[in-house]
Amino acid sequence: MKITFLGTSSGLPTKERNVSGIALRFDQSSDWMLFDCGEATQHQLLKTPYSLPKLSHIFITHLHGDHCFGLFGLLATRSLNNAQEPISIIGPVGIKKLLESVFKITQTHLRFEIDINEIDFQNTKFEIPQAHIEAIPLEHSIPSYAFVIQENEKPGKFKVELAKEKGIPSGPIYGKLKRGEKVMLPNGEILNGNDFIGEPITGRKIIIAGDNKTPDLLLPYLKNCNLLIHEANYTEKVKALVKDDFFHSTARDVAIVAQKSRIPNLILTHFSARFSLEYSRARKFSIDDVLQEALAEYSGNCFLAKDLETFNINRNGDIERK
Repeated sequence: MKITFLGTSSGLPTKERNVSGIALRFDQSSDWMLFDCGEATQHQLLKTPYSLPKLSHIFITHLHGDHCFGLFGLLATRSLNNAQEPISIIGPVGIKKLLESVFKITQTHLRFEIDINEIDFQNTKFEIPQAHIEAIPLEHSIPSYAFVIQENEKPGKFKVELAKEKGIPSGPIYGKLKRGEKVMLPNGEILNGNDFIGEPITGRKIIIAGDNKTPDLLLPYLKNCNLLIHEANYTEKVKALVKDDFFHSTARDVAIVAQKSRIPNLILTHFSARFSLEYSRARKFSIDDVLQEALAEYSGNCFLAKDLETFNINRNGDIERK
């Protein structure tokens, strides 16, 4: 599983960071998915191997502009690229009206069909070929969601050594056994294919969260989770300087929950522009402050996301930064 961060800034872009967008591609799949689509996401994609015609699903965590203003241009460009495969868009109530209004006013006509699913209390679970995805409500100034992505189980490995012990030559019989079929050998012995297949391989589980004041809301879903991707808009020091409550988390908030759940991997993203190089030099803030605050509470693998950076998660759930 490959995850690429297209934008890691909160609210507005900086010289180093674009606003929110995350690409996800499963192993051995040419299709890919997009989580959030802030302005200029399509520009970021030009710097990656991801192809717009191969984009199959878009998940929007909430309808603040830094998470969805890039949708209109990205979809229009996908059409201009002669993409004709349909695309599914999943997001909060209002996303259908938003898209239809913009396309009607601008007279934008797409070459492909869009299947829009709005999340409400009756519509929270979605199936894609590779995984089951569930939307979890968070606490923010408008409806915001996390997406729990549970990859489907993979069939167990074929027990080649056992087949050899039975004197079965490599060939068509192997194929039947791998499919769990029963096979009769020349000596009359009947073999059950299920005896030659190991235990199913559990799929990977990750959570991609939208803006969220209360990370504790995710605790019931973090069991057996390989990776949590969550905003860390502030440090405690920066939050104390902000007069208004914008319903965001600090690095400490998220790290405490990650430690409680014993999740092995945490990636923080969606950082305030106060941590940009230009701003931080004047105010003496540093993006490293975010990491240090998280590490004070969390003992697992903790990363700060960077624009255009890719993480690979292997079948065991181990994470590698590219």
